[in-house]
Amino acid sequence: GNLNYEEVPRASCRKLEHYVQQMAEGGKISEYGNRTKVQNDLQRIYKLIKQQHKMSKTSQLEIKSLYGDVLRSLAMNESQILPKETSKGKKSGLRGTSQNKGKVETIPFLHLKRKTLHGWDYSKKLTAVYLNCLEDSAKDGVTYHGKHVLMTGAGAGSIGAEVLQGLISGGAKVVVTTSRFSREVTEYYQSMYSRYGSRGSQIVVVPFNQGSKQDVEALVEY
Repeated sequence: GNLNYEEVPRASCRKLEHYVQQMAEGGKISEYGNRTKVQNDLQRIYKLIKQQHKMSKTSQLEIKSLYGDVLRSLAMNESQILPKETSKGKKSGLRGTSQNKGKVETIPFLHLKRKTLHGWDYSKKLTAVYLNCLEDSAKDGVTYHGKHVLMTGAGAGSIGAEVLQGLISGGAKVVVTTSRFSREVTEYYQSMYSRYGSRGSQIVVVPFNQGSKQDVEALVEY
């Protein structure tokens, strides 16, 4: 069908680093994001238990691993119940003791997953590395000075064209291939370079047919 796309500015995101922080915090949407995984793990445990009369050592270890995953997932999603306010404004907990709100861990909106035996699972370690890189880039910027890049598709209006603009604005030397080498094409890249090119950057446009063994070998050699 027809998609209507519109970007709405975030009131609290004046800078890129603010956006990265919000994506790292997550929210209600991601708080219960792994409920499906819990259900799937429980189903696998049930199937393994049904086969326990012929259970191997491998199956026993798998049950133990899955059960641990279930406990971790539930621990991530369960929050403590807030005590009710009394008429005096004090919190009344169990047997008169006060309780503090439990911290509910959320999965960042922007996160990475790791391939496991049972599919793709959220990786806290990889996500931390990823978000740290984004934060550094947002605060200090990104440079491609001294980097050499090969792009086999960066025509007008493409995602590759946007990537190319970012690369040359960061100082990269880029070899761009095109299957339609013409004056119009070269003028297009000249115009892009004059607008986005920075000190040390370079665009080299090369005629190239990906279906040609000779062209591929020549490009690799170049």
